[in-house]
Amino acid sequence: MPYSPEHFRRLETFGELWRDPSNAEHQAAYQRLKQDYDTTRDWAIALQKRLYPDGRIEVRRSPINQGQKFHPYTWAKIYPHKDSPKELAITVGTGAKYGFVVKLDVTTNGSLRDRFLDEIQKELSNASGVVSIIPEAEGCAKTLEQLVEWSIQSIRSFHPTYEEVCGILGIATKGVPIESVDTDESEDGVEDNGMDRRSVNRILFGPPGTGKTWSTRRHAIALATRATLDSVMLQPDDWIRSKWKALTDAGQIRFVTFHPSMTYEDFVEGLKPVLVGATVAYEMKAGILKEICEDALSKSPLKATKDAIESFQQDASETAIPLRTKRNRPFTVSYQGNTTFSVMPESSESKVPYPVSIADVRRALDSGDVQDAYNRAYVQPIADEIRRRYPSSAPQESLRKDFVLVIDEINRGNIPAIFGEVITLLEPDKRIGQEEELVVTLPGSRKAFGIPSNVHVLGTMNTADRSVEALDIALRRRFEFVEMPPDPSVLDRKGCVVEDLKLSDLLVAINGRLEALRDRDHRIGHAPFLGVRTLDQLRGVFRGSVLPLLQEYFYGDWRKIGAILGGAFVVSSGRPVRMMEGFDESEAPARDSWEFSPPESWTLETFRSILG
Repeated sequence: MPYSPEHFRRLETFGELWRDPSNAEHQAAYQRLKQDYDTTRDWAIALQKRLYPDGRIEVRRSPINQGQKFHPYTWAKIYPHKDSPKELAITVGTGAKYGFVVKLDVTTNGSLRDRFLDEIQKELSNASGVVSIIPEAEGCAKTLEQLVEWSIQSIRSFHPTYEEVCGILGIATKGVPIESVDTDESEDGVEDNGMDRRSVNRILFGPPGTGKTWSTRRHAIALATRATLDSVMLQPDDWIRSKWKALTDAGQIRFVTFHPSMTYEDFVEGLKPVLVGATVAYEMKAGILKEICEDALSKSPLKATKDAIESFQQDASETAIPLRTKRNRPFTVSYQGNTTFSVMPESSESKVPYPVSIADVRRALDSGDVQDAYNRAYVQPIADEIRRRYPSSAPQESLRKDFVLVIDEINRGNIPAIFGEVITLLEPDKRIGQEEELVVTLPGSRKAFGIPSNVHVLGTMNTADRSVEALDIALRRRFEFVEMPPDPSVLDRKGCVVEDLKLSDLLVAINGRLEALRDRDHRIGHAPFLGVRTLDQLRGVFRGSVLPLLQEYFYGDWRKIGAILGGAFVVSSGRPVRMMEGFDESEAPARDSWEFSPPESWTLETFRSILG
């Protein structure tokens, strides 16, 4: 059977929970739920091939939403024809609350979805003519073929039909590419719908030499271009270098390295000396974070939206503005300050105004989303009037650019001192334009400051310097952590073999002992071994990379280094240690003197001896 009760228990247990990448249970559930989404994709593909051979599918495969919460459901969209409008799809999926469902559904938010819910799909129930549901137990008992058969019968019984719903809603038919689209949407699990895309705070962590820098460039390019991470990972190195340079030259990617002397003034803002003639003066200068946020805001529709809303607030504060709802009911809107408009329906007998959140109006302007708005019948008409009065408030695709701030060695800086009060602003729902938007007054310039949603923060950290657990807790809970462990399989794929000695086996043996004697944060990465094909190259890697790292890990404890590599590498110096006269040797015992054997003595058999 394609589905089991455990699938629904996972949706029920983890649905709506924040994903904690450091939690082993969450990580296991994340991987299992990805497999569950693949099962829903298989269901959709089989149905599309049977019922709509000329159609296409779109599938969500990430178990988390824009805010890094687990979904309580899985879904896949099916379009019957190559020219089917993207706004209406046949959706199949599973949900923790209702079981198995196949339905017609509008895929966008806004007035079109409101009409669909009001006029066609009254609610998610079998009472609707375009929804069919079976409970969990019944669906889990079905094979994939039986699930497809049930779906086909349900779709054929829909009234109104797909084509009739298109006509009722007035959706124009337009040409759409026929290829199936598998929207894995990168690791964020979000679809690219402009400013509704949530910001990403991510840290890549792992021991030295695990490819953090290599991966950082690819993560940054994916975020800046809104491409899927998988697609960027497949690109050749020359393309990555070229794209990285283009994006950094354009200012969409900025790079900074944290260090112990890094300050708030360098990162956010502070007084900096400038030479005015022969005199030194001090000016308030923006740090790298403030600079990228200002540039990102200037390349975002949010600025145009903010200006338009402020102009409308001014208009509505001078005189009440008459408008009508989509059902043609008259009302007036006015503004007396604070965070809401005041709405007075003409039919109201109490003459008590209704509040309409300005944040809801802003969201309607930016993304058309009024689904969860309070008093939403008035939100959309107000947004439409603002667009009419101030056309520049309409989202401009040319301004939709994402920016990435890469912070290398983020754990080497004093996080509380560098970020200060702005660390709160990093949270996705606290960004400018989001529901819980938060703006602070900077202590230096006394100006308001917020972080826009099109700024992503991508950090790297070497766990040999500092573990994730040792990081400031305020930073840890605001970032997604992606582990970058040593990957011996990379060496196999790259053909890293010296005669018959597989370097991947060598790395596995060394790291196994390191993890036992120290911890998993102090392993050795695969990167130093890449490109090694000869015995001389292998000697060079051990002499220049492996041995110094082991000395650092164990602070000169040669017995532990010997336990890792064996007696062929760690030998007694043979030099006697003489104690000063007048001291009791029991109080100052003689110690063995150790050193590494000469590199020229290392043969292939010497390296094979590490395998045990």
